[in-house]
Amino acid sequence: MGRILIVLAVTIVCLANFSVARAEEIGRFTMTPTDDGFLRLDTQSGAVSLCLKKEESWACRSIADDRQALQREIDRLAQENLKLSKTIDELKHGRLSGPVGPEGPDGPTRKFNFPSEEEVDKAMKFAEGLLRRFKDMMDNLQPRPEPESERQL
Repeated sequence: MGRILIVLAVTIVCLANFSVARAEEIGRFTMTPTDDGFLRLDTQSGAVSLCLKKEESWACRSIADDRQALQREIDRLAQENLKLSKTIDELKHGRLSGPVGPEGPDGPTRKFNFPSEEEVDKAMKFAEGLLRRFKDMMDNLQPRPEPESERQL
């Protein structure tokens, strides 16, 4: 008699779980008619399928969704945003340890070196030469006055 009660109790629990699962399944999908079939939306996962009638039966195929790729990009940008916010906070409060500089292969290196006098002189000579060439080009574009002999014609 005890075994029968145990089997009966297990059966009741299994049937109760099945009916709860079926109740959750009802209303899970929404259908939207299209010209040649319908779209099926899974309200739990958000997956969309296009269902078309082929011969005597219906066939549904999943529509490509870029949601996962977009979510990965959103997650990556959120991590980058957190990292940058932390760096900004450290800069504002003077807690940034180490030198500041461009990002290296092992992560950001924080080092800044001022240019030497020679490097500044070299840059200035380059800029001066560039400006002289530009001025010469502008002078060549200016109309030149005609000689006196040609004006009297």
